[in-house]
Amino acid sequence: MQLTNYVLDVNIWISLFLKDDYVKLIDWILVNRVLIFRSDVMTDEILDVLHRDRIIKLLKLPISYYFDFYKKSTFLFNPVPFFTGCSDPDDNYLFDLSEQSGADYLVTGDKKVLATKTNFPIKIITLSEFKQIIYEHF
Repeated sequence: MQLTNYVLDVNIWISLFLKDDYVKLIDWILVNRVLIFRSDVMTDEILDVLHRDRIIKLLKLPISYYFDFYKKSTFLFNPVPFFTGCSDPDDNYLFDLSEQSGADYLVTGDKKVLATKTNFPIKIITLSEFKQIIYEHF
């Protein structure tokens, strides 16, 4: 079985946490040969979002639980900033992380990221498409 690599945008992590879909994610990671990459930039962003009042109100467990889950489910890879093609420059790091880590998929709900064209051999997919991949295995 070939290893498949993913980068999940912060908005995907938050969505999974809020809908309790992260439980299936860990089973899927363990059953399949899957690596999910994160970077320090992404880690800072996820902490920022998890600490927003409107998100805290919706979480069922302490922030530390979700953050620990995120860190234990991912592999740290800090890419060299290079890509400049996203219409939102703050999201260029997602393409650097995806390309330089060797990710096969970049999963996002951000329309600007979804619309970005690259020459990278990465498939940019939505949360719905990602869930289809996960649920195919259960």
